[in-house]
Amino acid sequence: MRPLLVLLAVFVLFACTEAPQSTAAKIAAPETTAVCEGDLVRGLFSPDGAAVACTGAKYRGLSLHFLRDGKKAVLSTAEGAGIAPAWSPDGANIAFRERYDTADGVRERIVTVKAADLSRAVEADGLTVTMPLFWRGALTAIRPDTLRPTLFHGPDASTRIAALPTAVTTPAGVKILPAPDAKPVALAAGSHSPIVSPDGRWVSYIEGNAVRLYDLASGSDRRLTGGSHPVWMPNGRGLVVAVTRDDGRDIAAATLYLVSLDGAARRIVTAPGAIPLYPDVTADGARILYTDHATGRILVQSLVTE
Repeated sequence: MRPLLVLLAVFVLFACTEAPQSTAAKIAAPETTAVCEGDLVRGLFSPDGAAVACTGAKYRGLSLHFLRDGKKAVLSTAEGAGIAPAWSPDGANIAFRERYDTADGVRERIVTVKAADLSRAVEADGLTVTMPLFWRGALTAIRPDTLRPTLFHGPDASTRIAALPTAVTTPAGVKILPAPDAKPVALAAGSHSPIVSPDGRWVSYIEGNAVRLYDLASGSDRRLTGGSHPVWMPNGRGLVVAVTRDDGRDIAAATLYLVSLDGAARRIVTAPGAIPLYPDVTADGARILYTDHATGRILVQSLVTE
């Protein structure tokens, strides 16, 4: 009889220990808004959170969805237009690249579009090198081979931009230029998708199936968490990360986590049945968007954790 009583006591203790987790799982999912639908890759909030730039399948094409009135506008149908577009800090303009064929091979142009009237300007054309775009007061394209910027706007902004850390993906992996006259830092071969934190101290990047952090102040490099598609929170104190599970052929499930710099993680509540990928966060940290891999829609909702 005693073994049975001991077993019953252990069962009761285990059930009580697990109860808070099951209660947390009952948090209702926030109401979502579908801003773009179709075979989409990812979305990017404007700095004021009023619009979302949506990229098409295989990063071909770019469109805008205005959240206040639901209006949509196609900015480009060109190949590569959806690869890392860059908003101006005030949200008035968005910059992107377009690829096109010529008799001498593939070329790229850099284009800006004004959100207010959708007027279009070609900032550079005939480029043979793909240069990541940044907009830090001035529109800047970074050459991956030299890590040096080419400025398109703002004659008084060159000093400010050059002083900021730069991190890009190169064929050899992530390279970081901590300061204009500093020696570039080369991270592991195969590393990619670097993002400098809002406070300029950290560079997050992907290596294998892990999100890693490089400390620009100390030069230390460490694994933060498993996952992919990291995006910094506006305060620089954590990242939103997607953790996926596949069935051998396709992504079968995904969960978003808010991960602090010490590695502690909280699950972000997303729409029931959704497979959330490619998150982005508004500048105030209140809302989040993600691509629902299950439906091809880009969903916007409040950022709620459990």
